[in-house]
Amino acid sequence: MIPEPLAKGFCFGEGPRWFEGLLWFSDMLGEAVHTSTLDGSLTTLPLPGHSPSGLGFRPDGSLLIASTEDRQVLRYDGETVVTIADLAYLTPANLGDMVVDDAGCAYIGCQAFSGGAIIRLDTRPDDVDRRRIDRPPADRVHHRRQRRAG
Repeated sequence: MIPEPLAKGFCFGEGPRWFEGLLWFSDMLGEAVHTSTLDGSLTTLPLPGHSPSGLGFRPDGSLLIASTEDRQVLRYDGETVVTIADLAYLTPANLGDMVVDDAGCAYIGCQAFSGGAIIRLDTRPDDVDRRRIDRPPADRVHHRRQRRAG
């Protein structure tokens, strides 16, 4: 196996995520999110005034973007970028990486030297039965743990 560069031409690529046949990654210093094909062809989603870090995809396919310095979460639906949450009151530090679970909840870290936090942001529609998704029956959790161990 010989490593080779996949894509070039950006400032600070991080937080890569594979989604729908493309490699998506943020460019904090370049204020953009990029995609790359396996042949290295880049597309760019400019985010002027934002420093994107963590990325995650909701079940509907929309992209969530943790905007580091302003501590906001953005959503890109393929056409427009909107702010869906301002988390500045929850953390004194810049936002970092993010992951989105299968139900659409985002978990966002912060870049604190101490007193850090993971913030849970429920981005699901209001009509979802949260009890069913958030708290699986104890026997299902136990069964999953047994499967992983065995």
